[in-house]
Amino acid sequence: MRSATTTLRGACVIDFVGKAERLKADLQSLSTLLGIQIEKAPDENVRPASPIGTLKYLDRYTRRTIENVNRIYAPDFDLFGYEMLDPADFPERLEAPSSDGGASK
Repeated sequence: MRSATTTLRGACVIDFVGKAERLKADLQSLSTLLGIQIEKAPDENVRPASPIGTLKYLDRYTRRTIENVNRIYAPDFDLFGYEMLDPADFPERLEAPSSDGGASK
């Protein structure tokens, strides 16, 4: 499967990838690579860091969702060095919301 970062023949079309989880170090590397000074951008619209394993929306994923994400983005997981999630760690299906909107009586 072709990735958005490769040509039809699989050649990578980018030469630098910065990651949010290591932004400060990656900006320094990019600064060196380009030979320019890159100043830190102001912190705007920033949320506190989530603990590992508490990815946004993860509680809404089923095994099938994870299988699809792993299949569709497999080249990107490999290229960028991310681990795929194990579908066995997710439910077959999600429970329907309660009619009281989740409120306890």
